[in-house]
Amino acid sequence: MESGRSSATSTRWGRDALGVSGRTRYHTDDSVQYKYYDHPESFISKAAVSLTGDAGCESGGGVSCFGNGKGGPKQSFLGFMIYNRLWLHKDLYAVTLGGGAN
Repeated sequence: MESGRSSATSTRWGRDALGVSGRTRYHTDDSVQYKYYDHPESFISKAAVSLTGDAGCESGGGVSCFGNGKGGPKQSFLGFMIYNRLWLHKDLYAVTLGGGAN
C-alpha cells in the first residue's frame, strides 16, 4: 500500500479589477492532500482526502482589506473546503464528497 501526503500553495496579488483604478487583489490558496488507502485489487481501489484554506482581500479603489474606514468598506474573505474521494473498480469510476464554508 502506498500512502502519502502532498501539499500545494498559491499566493498571488495584482491589479486585475477592470475599470477600477488603484484596486489591488491579494489571494492565497493552501492545500494538503493525503492518500490513505491504495489497494488496486479491491473494489475500492484508492481513497484520499483534501483540505484547502483560502484567504484574500482587495484594497484601493474604494475598498479596504483591514476594516471599514476612510479607505472604504472592508472587502475580504476566509474559507475552507474538505473533500474525500474514492476510486472504484480499478480506477474506472470515482466518487467525491465534500464541501466548504466561507
